[in-house]
Amino acid sequence: CISPPPTMIAHLLLGCSAVVTSAASKPNLLLLFPDEWRWDYAGFDPEEADLRLPNIQALAERGTRFTSAYTPSPWCAPARGCLASVQFFDGSPQVLNGRSFPLTTPTWFQALREAGYHTITAGKDDLTQSFQGMGLNGARHAEELGFDDWFRMQDKYVTYRRRPWDQFGAGTWNLPCGLTESGKSNLYLCNDWCYGLFGRGKCCTKFAHEGFDCAGFDQVGADQENYVDNYIGFQAEMLLDRAPTDKPWVMQLSFPGPHPPFVITEAMNASMAGRSFAPARDNQQNPADQQRRIRARYAAEIENIDAVIGSLLAKIESRGEAGNTLIVVTSDHGEQLGDQNAWGKKMPWEPSIRVPLVVCGPDVAANRTVTMPVSTLDVIGTFLERAGTNMTGQEAVSLDPLLQDGPADPEAYLKDRPFVFSGLTYPGGLLEDGPVDFRVIIRHINDTHTMKVVCCPYGCPAGNSYVPTTAPHPQLMAFNVAGKPPLDVENLNWTSEALELARYLPGEYATACLPAGYTPRPRPSWPLSSDVSLGPSVMSAASVAAPAVVASDAAAAEVEVGAEEQAANQGRIVVTWHADDHADGQVFDSFADAQHRYDELSGGAVAVRMYDENLNVLHEYGTMGDTMGESEWAQLDDFARAQYQPVEAASLPGTSSVGFTKFAVVGCSVLGIIAWVLVGQSHRLAQGYKDLSETECSSSEAEETS
Repeated sequence: CISPPPTMIAHLLLGCSAVVTSAASKPNLLLLFPDEWRWDYAGFDPEEADLRLPNIQALAERGTRFTSAYTPSPWCAPARGCLASVQFFDGSPQVLNGRSFPLTTPTWFQALREAGYHTITAGKDDLTQSFQGMGLNGARHAEELGFDDWFRMQDKYVTYRRRPWDQFGAGTWNLPCGLTESGKSNLYLCNDWCYGLFGRGKCCTKFAHEGFDCAGFDQVGADQENYVDNYIGFQAEMLLDRAPTDKPWVMQLSFPGPHPPFVITEAMNASMAGRSFAPARDNQQNPADQQRRIRARYAAEIENIDAVIGSLLAKIESRGEAGNTLIVVTSDHGEQLGDQNAWGKKMPWEPSIRVPLVVCGPDVAANRTVTMPVSTLDVIGTFLERAGTNMTGQEAVSLDPLLQDGPADPEAYLKDRPFVFSGLTYPGGLLEDGPVDFRVIIRHINDTHTMKVVCCPYGCPAGNSYVPTTAPHPQLMAFNVAGKPPLDVENLNWTSEALELARYLPGEYATACLPAGYTPRPRPSWPLSSDVSLGPSVMSAASVAAPAVVASDAAAAEVEVGAEEQAANQGRIVVTWHADDHADGQVFDSFADAQHRYDELSGGAVAVRMYDENLNVLHEYGTMGDTMGESEWAQLDDFARAQYQPVEAASLPGTSSVGFTKFAVVGCSVLGIIAWVLVGQSHRLAQGYKDLSETECSSSEAEETS
């Protein structure tokens, strides 16, 4: 592995948070993009995985780290197509692997080139995916996509589909093999023998879709500079060497690893000796020792990429550009690693859709950790803003309110991005996986709760034993994904926040998954021009707290105190329902107890009524249909009124619909009385799969690519 010494790391990052000296200058932009890198394998949780990533950790110390970053789509080409077009999945033109990015769609690379940047791509960009490939010189589609210079390759699954058809294959054709067990004549053919097509070579045993147990080693032997990620890193350095010096540059460096198959070198394997890796969560299919062995090889790929990153950062320092380069490290999507009995991606679970994100550079706060959910799409929004340009119809917004030196401004980011999306529609192939169809929406609720709502119109993927699939029928799920794993466990799908948040799903998904009486909201335009409110939180005693940004300054302590004050100031909660022709209910002293009772009652859709301290209705939604008339609503009002005698009860309205009102506890005690009304199970519509247009490459091999 190539890595600068620790003194070099500290030296080159001294400029990471420096302010650009010239107001007229634009920063260089560097996107470091490993493939299939899950969020909890970034070196910040040694109990989960003993990874040693000094360069990435140094970037985090000098910059800002996001613990809840989500991909717009958990599959290679769709995720990259979303970023290229600056659209979430439902607005992106590239929704399947095996389909090239349409050249008629504008890209952010074109936008930055027009803004005066020299645009560079290195590695696997996944934007040219037909059987023709991108050519031995990588030039096919390159300039049309917006690149000025490039070194392009396919991914590890299909690099060896046929004799060299990308720049990496051409470059390794004349290199010698370090290991001779294959009996082949050059490094390309030796690793063709080892990796094979879709990982089916001699180095690995395939046991599930994208599940590989790789006992063999990459055929480079001891000379690791030609290992695929190292090779691509070296090419990126050469691309920088020939970049013009009279204009800023932007580079997307897309590492092929740690995408499966997890074939590593002998030296990388030796570096994992004595390390500790937790086995998969919720896995009843693979022995624990096999899970740990596979995870160790996955970790070895990540550590090697960290070393390659260190070498590139040293190159930037040698060019005198460390103080004027905005550096972002993130990934296209995660990797299940056996969690929920799954390997690979294409799942709505956290290991698939959640990725690391570290930002370091000019005007970026140092040693800050942001826990509120963000979208990796907004990395591109940040690049565009820093470059002083934008794209018509872009759905990305800037992360700068969370990055800026001085106090973070999470409210400014939330105003533009109140929730983030992820999703995938995949019809399945002739191989083991598919079909898959889901949409996910994630929103910050308070310091301890982040609501994630999942809609699968034909049932969610099997494998999560906590929430069995309802396939082929629609399935709505909601989880609290704040804090440490295990996540995707407790289904909160009938909480008020979940049902209201689900209305912001794309229309056909909201229609399929929501109970009767709930209508989808229009597709939002970004940034939003109005606030989005889900009403008060019933997920914890903290109610709707300030956004969770934990920084290196005093702001963290202020957020924690605010949450405690809010918890202490909560009044009683009344849960009421209508049974046997009369109102019934209970009084609770905490949101947590009320939530527990609510969960017991939530066998069907829930209508919510909330009262202020004078028992005026602040908010209600849902209906009992023909079974709930004015008199029944009045009985619920009477029951609620009787629970709070100290306040003179005002006249209560009847059953008129009241829109959601933003509700916050501000320094004084406010009584929130919530009437939950139990209704019957709602009708769900099951639909057949919608037809998908043919891909440019329609074979099952192309569908499984990446």
